[in-house]
Amino acid sequence: MAALNKHVFTIRYQEGTTTPLGTDAWVDGVSIPAIQESTYASGLAGLAASTPESYYNNTWIGAGHGTTGSNLFKGTLYDIIWYDALLTDDEVQNTHDYLMNKHEMKNFDVYHGFTPTAPLPIVDERLRWWMDASDASTYELDTNGQVTSWTSKDYANEVGTGTIGGAAVTPTDDKGFLFADGYFQGYNCPFFKDSNFTCFLVFKYDDYSGSLFGQTASSQTYGAYAIGRMSDNNVFNWDNWRTGPAT
Repeated sequence: MAALNKHVFTIRYQEGTTTPLGTDAWVDGVSIPAIQESTYASGLAGLAASTPESYYNNTWIGAGHGTTGSNLFKGTLYDIIWYDALLTDDEVQNTHDYLMNKHEMKNFDVYHGFTPTAPLPIVDERLRWWMDASDASTYELDTNGQVTSWTSKDYANEVGTGTIGGAAVTPTDDKGFLFADGYFQGYNCPFFKDSNFTCFLVFKYDDYSGSLFGQTASSQTYGAYAIGRMSDNNVFNWDNWRTGPAT
């Protein structure tokens, strides 16, 4: 995945699985293999059944595995959409259609041969978290036009409101948020605990480092986790949800 290109990345994880057989992944609507590279897997989702829900009550957007410079997301984030269920292939495709159309990603036609017209993603009780940078009702700005807080859309707002930390986060002309060493902290996401889920991310990287969202491990018994960590310029990593003592 090239820097400066916008992408839709999708992960569908089956509860209780710890191998790539339980994970489906897509980039821009095209199925890709899930890969297990190490104990802390890249490209493989896996949540720990032994981890209490409270562990996920300080999720950050724009950081994961700590808040040092190497762990902060650098790029533009547009959408995070999280369902606590295994969406069907048709539902996954419909949501891809919506996102590709919303973000004017013209390469969609190369893969599917038509222009998507889906008006909305699936909005029902399975939708638990939707961060939408194009929705001005979900964020607040300071007098300099920088984002100071960001919350989930109204029908999926149980996670609370994240507040700014680090450097500024700036709205972009194409309705995203530009992260350059900034992050939002304080989201409560108990639905991260071991369960089926389907997650859609829309983003583009300016630098191959950092994580789209996750949590620090400095005071956590169960370690850290990070989603969308980019380890090199060829592979987008979905890091394993780490468990065990923090290191």
